[in-house]
Amino acid sequence: MRLYLIEIKNENYGYDEYDAMVVRAHNAAQARELAAKKVDGQRTEPSHHGKQFRDPNQSTCRQVKEEGMAVVVLASFNAG
Repeated sequence: MRLYLIEIKNENYGYDEYDAMVVRAHNAAQARELAAKKVDGQRTEPSHHGKQFRDPNQSTCRQVKEEGMAVVVLASFNAG
C-alpha cells in the first residue's frame, strides 16, 4: 500500500471542514474514495464536501514517498 496526500484546491472549504488528508491505499482512486467516506461518515447520500475529495478538479491527490528525511507530512488547521 502507499500513502497519498489529498488536498482541496483553492481554499474551497468552509469552517469546520477537512481541507486535507493523508490516506493509506492501494491507488489514488481508492485513496480519494476513503477520504470521501471519512468526510461523509454515516450519510446515505454523498455530501458536497465528500464530492470535493473525489473530484480531481476540486482536489489534488499525490503519492507521498515513504523514504527520505524526517518531516511532518500534514499539519492542517482550519478552525471555525
